[in-house]
Amino acid sequence: MALDERHQPERHQPEPHQPEPRRRAAQAPARAALGFPALALFIAAVNLRPAIAGVSPLVDRIRADLHLSATGVSLLTTVPTLAMGVCAPLAAIVARRLGLQRGVLLGLVVITAATAARVLAGGSTWAQLSCAAVVGAGIAIAQTLLPAVVKTRFADRVGLVTGIYTAGLGLGGAVAAGVSAPLADALDSWPGALASWSLLALVGAVAWSAARESLALDSVAAPSGPVTRGLPWRSAAAWRITALSAVNSAL
Repeated sequence: MALDERHQPERHQPEPHQPEPRRRAAQAPARAALGFPALALFIAAVNLRPAIAGVSPLVDRIRADLHLSATGVSLLTTVPTLAMGVCAPLAAIVARRLGLQRGVLLGLVVITAATAARVLAGGSTWAQLSCAAVVGAGIAIAQTLLPAVVKTRFADRVGLVTGIYTAGLGLGGAVAAGVSAPLADALDSWPGALASWSLLALVGAVAWSAARESLALDSVAAPSGPVTRGLPWRSAAAWRITALSAVNSAL
C-alpha cells in the first residue's frame, strides 16, 4: 500500500498541464475582440498630423494669397506645434474630468471643428493662425492620452499596438503631404484642401465613439499627471528625451 501511495502522484503529474488548452481557448475570443479597438486607435492616430503636414505643400499658394513673408507663412506650421507643447499638460486635466475615452474624443472633435473652420477663415491671416492654434490644442489632448490608452487597454501587447499607433501617425502625415496639393488643384482652393481633412477627423471621432464599449475605458483610472514638481532641469533622462524628441521633430 505504501508503494502504491508513493507512485500515485506520478500518475497524476500531467494534470497541471490539462487546463492549458482551455486557457488558450478562453484567451482567443478576447484577442479577437481587440481588432476594432485597435482599428479605432489607428484611425485616431492618423488624424494627428494631416492638419499640420497638409500646409507645407501649399506654402506658395498660401504665401501669395495672404501676402505673407517667409517668416509669416512659417507660423502656420509653428503655431500648431507650439500649441501642442503648451496644451499637452491640459490633457491630464481633461482625462481626470472626462476619462480617457471622452478625453480622446474631445481632442478629435476639436481637430475636426478647427480644421473645418479653415475654409471659413479663407484669406484671413489671423483666422488661419487661430484655426492652426486650436488644431494644435486638439492634437495635444488626443496625442497625450492615446499612449495612456495603449498602456491600459492593450497592456498585454503594448509593443504591437504602439507600432500600430506610430504607423497611423506616419501614414496620416505622409498622405496629407502627398494629397493636399492635388486636392487644392481639384477644389481650386487651398483653404478647401486644408479643411477637407476635417472629414477624416470626423471619421476618426465616429470610429472612436463606436468603439467605446469594446475599448472599455470607462472603468480605467485616468492619468494623474506628473508626480514631480517644477521643471526637471537637473534630470539627465529628461535632457536625453528632449534631445531625442528634438532630433525626431527636426527630421
